[in-house]
Amino acid sequence: GEADAEFWYAGELSREMFSVAGALMNPRIHDSIRPIYIRAKAVELVCLALDRVRRPQQVLAAPIRLTQHDVRCLHNARDILEESRNAPTLDQLARRVGVNRNKLAMGFKYVFGETVAAFHREHRLEIAREMLRDPDVSVGQVADAAGYRDAGSFSKAFKLRYGMLPSDMRLK
Repeated sequence: GEADAEFWYAGELSREMFSVAGALMNPRIHDSIRPIYIRAKAVELVCLALDRVRRPQQVLAAPIRLTQHDVRCLHNARDILEESRNAPTLDQLARRVGVNRNKLAMGFKYVFGETVAAFHREHRLEIAREMLRDPDVSVGQVADAAGYRDAGSFSKAFKLRYGMLPSDMRLK
């Protein structure tokens, strides 16, 4: 009966929607232009939601029922992944947040729109992209900080995600 619980049963947030909602909740922008930024992000979130409604075949019913406690556990798992350079195994993460492995795997995908592994990989690549803006940090250092064993595998993953090599990003 609570609004928060109803939301999680009504549909899932895509990674894009979650990111925009996060930007709305914690805008990192100067106060002088914050009202414009908030309006723009709100419009962006509405557009993403309308696009989701326009393509209802892509939205699946919840494969499992999630309690508010389960949702909090899934958010804790996401927080752990955001703080981890090397992701724990699914079993380790499930034990740490207090849900079973199946609920973690299925619930995470339902709530956040992607698998645990995909979320962690995407988060690491986002951190790497931000680090690449600093010309004093080498690509090898960025790869290491993002949890990749070598610059080659990092470059391959980065190009697959962003369509350019890390070194090409430095040129922009």
